[in-house]
Amino acid sequence: MSAIGAAKELAKKTLAVFSALVMLEIIIMISPFALYWYSLYSPTLQALHRWSGTAWLGTFVLPHSVITTSTILELVRWVVGPYLFSLGLLGFFVTAAQVYTAKVRRQGLVTSGVYRYIRHPQYVSLGIAGLGLLTHWPRMIIVVFYFLMLVAYYFLARSEERRLKTQHPEYAVYMQQTAMFCPGNPGGRLFQILLRQVRSEALARGLMVAALFGIGIAAGFALRAYTLSSAETIVLSEANLLVIPGWPQGAARVEQLARLALEEQALRDRLAAEGAGSYTAHLLPADYGMMNMFTDLQAKRSAWSRERWIRFGKILLEFLVPFAAGDVKTEIMGNPTPQYRLVISRVDGPGNTPLPFSQVTEAGAKMTAVAVVDLDGASNRITNMILDPPRRSFWGDIAMPMF
Repeated sequence: MSAIGAAKELAKKTLAVFSALVMLEIIIMISPFALYWYSLYSPTLQALHRWSGTAWLGTFVLPHSVITTSTILELVRWVVGPYLFSLGLLGFFVTAAQVYTAKVRRQGLVTSGVYRYIRHPQYVSLGIAGLGLLTHWPRMIIVVFYFLMLVAYYFLARSEERRLKTQHPEYAVYMQQTAMFCPGNPGGRLFQILLRQVRSEALARGLMVAALFGIGIAAGFALRAYTLSSAETIVLSEANLLVIPGWPQGAARVEQLARLALEEQALRDRLAAEGAGSYTAHLLPADYGMMNMFTDLQAKRSAWSRERWIRFGKILLEFLVPFAAGDVKTEIMGNPTPQYRLVISRVDGPGNTPLPFSQVTEAGAKMTAVAVVDLDGASNRITNMILDPPRRSFWGDIAMPMF
């Protein structure tokens, strides 16, 4: 192999590994090593947020911090996503075991089982698993890297096929009889229909990659728009405040609780000290399981604590075998009880510049917690206030999901 060819192979494999790493952000995030991972990843997200041309990469495209009113979105998040991830991993391990068993037994090419219908079921399985994983931590940059990962898998598959045709001449016949990724080869047919007039194969594949990225980004923004339209929100324009309940519970009740907090003079003074700006107020259950996404109220950071390892093992098991998981939804989102925690955050745009209230939900908006108010909804009273919470999440000073 020439030096140029070797460099191309190395670049493809490096790209695939990097893409897979970023796609596994959610697994790393829940692991005891999250702090170390984000010590490297957080500066990248902060750098992206400094410029409007890249700040949108940190935004989320599917609901994550709240329960929406959309049955479809909630089904995708709590059922479809976990099962896609689990089935994708299962498919990968089963098809990989088939290949490596054949290698150990020196049986030659594997063309049975799933390989009768498609040539690269391992890459297809990883793509399915990645799609499921994407629903758990749906940051736009992860959407971009997911499509980058698919492109990398395509070129890795083509590289493997060139090698296999050299080692096994019969592989050329197998390629003619078997689809690459999907039975019927719809992708290949579409490629031929749309790009058959392009004489340069390299240019045609470049156009294919560009179109794939365009579709992915457009789909991400469309999903984000649908998520925003499905989230229950209340606008308190006099305070430049967008109130977002963790669980839908009716506009009147949400507004009543938000105004109860704003009646407190100490809180009004705290917001006045921030100066003119736009704010969000997340009305969350007191037992909400992701409070550290808004502000790092829990100071314990040891990656080696027994509790963190037990929690990581439990969540990972729920990812791998979702049919055996408990009530994950209430474990993460809390229970809709009369006990609430209202997290008020200032919202800034790229470069941490103040956003006008009309743009508070735009892509690239970033929240910084400025106050936390505990409310007893049964007696309609404030039980505690934290007027100077840490101005960072558990994972650093990075954009976190608003919805």
